[in-house]
Amino acid sequence: MAEAQKRTEARVDALAAKMEELAEAQRKTEEVVQLLVSDVNDLKKQVGGLSMVVGYGIEDKLIPYMEDFVHNFYNVKAMEVERKFIQYDNGNYDEVNLYIKGNKNNNEVFIIGECKAQPGKKDIDRFAKMLARIKNYYKKEVYGFIVGYIFHPEMEKYCKERYEIDVFKTYEVERIASQKKKKIK
Repeated sequence: MAEAQKRTEARVDALAAKMEELAEAQRKTEEVVQLLVSDVNDLKKQVGGLSMVVGYGIEDKLIPYMEDFVHNFYNVKAMEVERKFIQYDNGNYDEVNLYIKGNKNNNEVFIIGECKAQPGKKDIDRFAKMLARIKNYYKKEVYGFIVGYIFHPEMEKYCKERYEIDVFKTYEVERIASQKKKKIK
């Protein structure tokens, strides 16, 4: 009986040692997981920053073309072209990538552009909601367009059929802007 007791105590001691080893391994795993989570979060911030840089790059590239573009495509004389925050009475705001305030047939109109490298449905839905807020705020005619490097055919169809948002690839904006100007009434 004493011998069995000793063997049992030895097994319990060995089991306790293994439990300590497992606990230490678990602590190390948790530390590694926390580092990994931190690295992934950092990577997400960096990728988000790159996405913003691409968007701002498109805007910067296209702003010089906007007056001629809206003239040739929308038959609007641009009065103001910029990147802008529109702040509403409730304190909320929208960041507008391409903001054009213009005149069409002696009426003030707004043309709002969104720039994304490759827009998806969520981007388009978000932009459509922003257009609705802007239209409600200004109580004027608001045209919306989205510019990207490339669009999946379903996205182009989605924009035009669901929201009546015009879709342009970056090079198309430049092409439209460089066309011979027609006379605006």
